[in-house]
Amino acid sequence: MPGFPGPSHSDFLPIAYAEGGNYLCIASGGKDIGSIYFMDHEIPGLDAMIRLAPSLAEFLESVTPFDSKQIKLKSGQVKKAWINPDFLKK
Repeated sequence: MPGFPGPSHSDFLPIAYAEGGNYLCIASGGKDIGSIYFMDHEIPGLDAMIRLAPSLAEFLESVTPFDSKQIKLKSGQVKKAWINPDFLKK
């Protein structure tokens, strides 16, 4: 995938772009071959790789439509937020 900034480790292949500069990857080697990972582009190295499912089939079975009404934030949970001023113009 062009511009994939993944860890300098050949055991992960990007399979999807996740909004915000992140990627979904599949382990192509090592003990977790076939597992699906989320790659957080803001965390360096292999610490960026967060295992989501042991296989693509199990990952796809776990995917559900996003419903913002299901998100419940506790008071004080969000410490800081930044919104691009150009976004507010739309």
